[in-house]
Amino acid sequence: FCCPPNVVRTIAHAHDYIYSLSGEGVWVNLYGSSNASLLLSSGARIHLKQHTNYPWDGEISITLNDLEENTFDLFLVFEANFKF
Repeated sequence: FCCPPNVVRTIAHAHDYIYSLSGEGVWVNLYGSSNASLLLSSGARIHLKQHTNYPWDGEISITLNDLEENTFDLFLVFEANFKF
């Protein structure tokens, strides 16, 4: 195996991959119970809380708190075989 330390590094930084920001808005890339404080490109800060037992059940709850800005896009990334 060439790179076992990379697995440890990836797991240690998994929280960095859950959410991402772009000029378009906030992206939810992975689903798992988490909390995040995100600084938008406009300078506004939002607090996002995700609660889920996904993939064992299909319920995903996302709560936005302390919105300083009332307009931004929230993108939810799903696998092609995800059933709504």
